[in-house]
Amino acid sequence: MAAQCATESLDNPLWQFAQRFYQVNSVEQRLLELQDEGVDVLLVLAALWLASDWRAWPEDEPFQQALTGYVGWRDSVIRPLRNIRITLPREQDSNRFAGSFRQRVKDLELEAEQFGLAGLFSLLDDVADDCPEDESLADCVMENLAWVPGLPRIDPHDESPEPLIDALEVYLELV
Repeated sequence: MAAQCATESLDNPLWQFAQRFYQVNSVEQRLLELQDEGVDVLLVLAALWLASDWRAWPEDEPFQQALTGYVGWRDSVIRPLRNIRITLPREQDSNRFAGSFRQRVKDLELEAEQFGLAGLFSLLDDVADDCPEDESLADCVMENLAWVPGLPRIDPHDESPEPLIDALEVYLELV
């Protein structure tokens, strides 16, 4: 995965989407909640990015097998960095040196996530299908999110829909 990511542009449409979408009201909080629950937020972002372009998560077996490279990167690089960061004290909790080190680990974690998104982009960009024309944005999002392991199933027609669906609608109005 690392070698594949190194040959791809780190500044790709999925990365750009993730940076802009993360700034939409309530997105950061919701993604951090999901991450704390063990959900892979990079897969969530990839699923939402596809839906924002009215594209569907690939369902074929070769694509699912290709994801193993990304999963290996996530499990061997991203999650260990996150675990280290989480165990380090914040600057206000300890001293400025520990806080400075924690920030460097956080920066490495973000860079590792950027490599992960570059790998996902290279896997998804050419193989994603279009969502059906008669499908709503919420349904396209829900079908894409259904492929994210560990994500609780969400009913888009519920009275209190998933905040990420609302945020994606806001995002699409802004771009």
